[in-house]
Amino acid sequence: MCAIDEGLIKFECDWRPGAGPDPSAIAEIGRWRARCFEMGWVGVTPEGISFGNLSTRIGDTCCFWVTGTGTGCLAKLSPLHYARVVASDSERNHLACVGPVRASSESMTHAVIYASLPTARAVIHIHCAKLWRSCVHRIPTTPDDIPYGTPEMCRAIATLAPEANGGIIAMGGHQDGLIAFGTTADEAGERLIELTTAI
Repeated sequence: MCAIDEGLIKFECDWRPGAGPDPSAIAEIGRWRARCFEMGWVGVTPEGISFGNLSTRIGDTCCFWVTGTGTGCLAKLSPLHYARVVASDSERNHLACVGPVRASSESMTHAVIYASLPTARAVIHIHCAKLWRSCVHRIPTTPDDIPYGTPEMCRAIATLAPEANGGIIAMGGHQDGLIAFGTTADEAGERLIELTTAI
């Protein structure tokens, strides 16, 4: 059973309404978002809490497009369901975003991966009980006592990401949570698909 605060935005979110991305900017990550939804890796709990989110870096900056909070119930997303993260400070637990919707509750984790790994251009955060149980503490894993959406989680991810040669991190204190990243969305997504064949 997931924690009671699952799906909530814990960081201070400075959100300004604005335009969504050009469809071409999110085409690849959008295909993977649809696939993750089909596989049940992104969705909504019976209690109505969304889970799973994806992002793609914008150019050579640390800015990125990320799926919006509360969009897990939607089978297909449009540019109206993405937010552009323009600044983040994990120690202050503060994030600024612009777009039609607020950034996902896991956006701070995406931000710290982009900041830690200049080669990372896509991040996929999923929930899958079977994969999580097979991976937790067998691959790079955040400590069990660190919940998602906190500065402590960001520090743990920043430490693990450069060491995660397989491009996947299990979130010990975020039940069923896995994060994959890569130089493209295809690379990040295929890493998760390969994981399903290895268990």
